[in-house]
Amino acid sequence: MRSEINTRVNSQTNLVTVSVLLLGGIIAVGPFLVNFDSHGIHLRLPPSYFVLLLLLISTLFTSLLWATMSHGIHIASIAGFLHSQIRKKAILILGKKTTVLDWEIYRHKLLFPKQLLLNLIAVFMSIAQYFVMVVPAIVSLIAAVVVYLSNFTIPPENWIEWFVIVFFIFNMLYLLATIPCSIYFLRAYQEISVNDI
Repeated sequence: MRSEINTRVNSQTNLVTVSVLLLGGIIAVGPFLVNFDSHGIHLRLPPSYFVLLLLLISTLFTSLLWATMSHGIHIASIAGFLHSQIRKKAILILGKKTTVLDWEIYRHKLLFPKQLLLNLIAVFMSIAQYFVMVVPAIVSLIAAVVVYLSNFTIPPENWIEWFVIVFFIFNMLYLLATIPCSIYFLRAYQEISVNDI
């Protein structure tokens, strides 16, 4: 179990690193996609392709977010198993209430401190790795809407515009579906040691 936890933590770190590199690459390529002149900023790509590119960026970062959260949920389930099954059996074998595998209780106190300021700091530190994925996904969705609404009509006039709208709806649902998943993720950690604290 320890090797699986280490593998999943390393995978999460790698996914965050990939997100940061992708974000840097997108920022570096951005100026090559637009023209700056005295009349303002103009796209070098047709607007429909630019909107599709923004939606692909949103899909990519949302997928990275899902993968990172999946590893976190698996880590929480392993920790829950260690805490609820192995820890209890070890205490029964020893025949007394003793300090056995109290890491999850200790970690719970670190993740969810009782002081408000410490709790806010812990929350921000815990979710910071997800911001690298959530913020680009949301920003690219908003940019796609702005570019679409400034260049196309509603209802769409051709199949590419219809595809863009369907792809946008998919991206919105895909991103919004991370909310219940993240709530489940938080509850998985909170439930590990609630009865023992």
